[in-house]
Amino acid sequence: MGTRIVPEMWLAGRDLSEPRLSPDGRSIAFVTSWGSRSAVAITPTSGDGPERLLTSSPEPRVGRGLGG
Repeated sequence: MGTRIVPEMWLAGRDLSEPRLSPDGRSIAFVTSWGSRSAVAITPTSGDGPERLLTSSPEPRVGRGLGG
């Protein structure tokens, strides 16, 4: 029998919310959260290059998308 999936497993990763495309279309900014921490991050739309954290303190308040 396989591993039983419990709600804690769904919440163990990080959440991404509030995505916004830059005016030139070259990057996407978003709020990321993991555990009790959160930050605004930016990443290139091309997929080339690292994700960079733009904020660390004060931490942004994270929205929660509910698919609607």
